[in-house]
Amino acid sequence: MCQSLFLFVIMTYCLKLKLTFMTDSNNTNEQTIPKKSQKNTIILVVILIALVLIAGGAYLYTKNKPLLNNADSNSGLTLEGDATVAKVNGTEINSVDYNMAITQLANNYTSQGITISEADHDTLKDQAVSALVNKQLIIDAAHDANITPDNSKIEENYQTILESYNNDEKSLTDALAKSGLTKDDLMSDLKDEALIDAYLKNVIGIDNVTVSDEEVANYYDQAKEQAGDTEVPALEEVAELIKNQLLNEKQQTLIEAELAKLKANADIEVLI
Repeated sequence: MCQSLFLFVIMTYCLKLKLTFMTDSNNTNEQTIPKKSQKNTIILVVILIALVLIAGGAYLYTKNKPLLNNADSNSGLTLEGDATVAKVNGTEINSVDYNMAITQLANNYTSQGITISEADHDTLKDQAVSALVNKQLIIDAAHDANITPDNSKIEENYQTILESYNNDEKSLTDALAKSGLTKDDLMSDLKDEALIDAYLKNVIGIDNVTVSDEEVANYYDQAKEQAGDTEVPALEEVAELIKNQLLNEKQQTLIEAELAKLKANADIEVLI
């Protein structure tokens, strides 16, 4: 991807989602985590999707980038011991799930060049807990709707993970153990992943979302106007990228609306 195309994609992404990162006063090139006042609803939905639709990826992630329990760069983020961080309709969210979520979130930020300071820890913790609460809300709703996960999909995802460990069960088990997890934990999360995937498709209907060529063209025109004198590629070069972005936004809007409805009727207790 050429530099101008890269800049264009980033610019249009920020234009539509209106995500503004706070700039550090001592370094104009250093970004910090946006606080609650800057409305992170879309970010939280993205995190939710990352956690629950590609939950297996969190386990794959531990192979090359271990959890931060022993990492000095983000000390103070994770919790020690066995603790309950939140309750959703009576279901407890434990510290193991929380540590995995906040680790994934922290690495997502740092991979974007966003600095995580000690002052950001509370914000990061709130975002991790919110993502896990959202996940549990959808799981509960799926059970209430009598949705069953696709067992073949669960097995397929497990085999994909196992292949990344050269089909060596012991290597996978050892990797999980280093994060305080077992194969049963993995299979439980893969089941949740399949359950939520079915709910999002069958109840919310995210697979039915479409984006028209007119919407893509309008998006491009707005972004091009915002770019001013900056060189931008032709529409046909970025049309597919724009279409995917708009599709994601529409799907996120549906998920946001569903979560708002579920929260209105839920018993949620945050304990940290």
